[in-house]
Amino acid sequence: SPLSFNAIYTDPGCDGFDTGVIQVDSVWGGTSPYAFALDGNPSLSSDRYENLSAGNYVYTVIDANGCVADTTGQLYAVDIPEIFIGEDQSVDLGCSTTVSAETNNIELVEISWTNTDSSLECDDCLITPAFPVNDTKYVLTVTSQDNCTASDSLYVTVTKNRDVYVPNAFSPNDDGINDYFGLTPGKSVLSFIKFNIYDRWGSLIYAENSELIEAYEDGWDGYFNGKRVNSGVYVWVAEVEYLDGEILFLSGDVTLIL
Repeated sequence: SPLSFNAIYTDPGCDGFDTGVIQVDSVWGGTSPYAFALDGNPSLSSDRYENLSAGNYVYTVIDANGCVADTTGQLYAVDIPEIFIGEDQSVDLGCSTTVSAETNNIELVEISWTNTDSSLECDDCLITPAFPVNDTKYVLTVTSQDNCTASDSLYVTVTKNRDVYVPNAFSPNDDGINDYFGLTPGKSVLSFIKFNIYDRWGSLIYAENSELIEAYEDGWDGYFNGKRVNSGVYVWVAEVEYLDGEILFLSGDVTLIL
């Protein structure tokens, strides 16, 4: 009877562009044993050809009498995403950075960043600002329309610069220059929980957290109980909360000059 066969063409999968397979499912007719060939290259031991890329292939079966049957089929490529992500970064506490990635030119159906502290402005964008307050590993996963995925990661180290700027002198003489004394927060500061000022005898003369003393917008104006205090050195104490939850107690002195 005439030599006939059925071949199965399996397209490359998400594991790689050269993972296609062609093999014989069944052969009938002709005279066994059979020999097999793909694009004219005979197989010595198997009717299965692996590690094939997308393209057109001619599969041939030859029986013991030299009778030939062949079929032509095509393997189709899938969209396998590839991610090109940037180098690890370092950022100061309170500052932002940008995390970004490029992919090969395929259509993506899903983009997803995952991280430990939810500090990304956009978790489904290839490029997005990030505001980490602790060292953070950002992992990006993308999915193509063929449901193939790829992942890569980026590590951002946060430098804990806990800056608070404090003048060492002020002159509350109502000339519009250095009339108030206060603390200026750096970018890493969340809030001042407490800010107290004491005279040399340890008496509290200014407190931004006290109902007894009026808190001025720009800090202490050099007055206590409605009267301007004398020139001299005064001690300040502050309780500072930072963006990462750290709370520190700071202290120093300031010279009041009239």
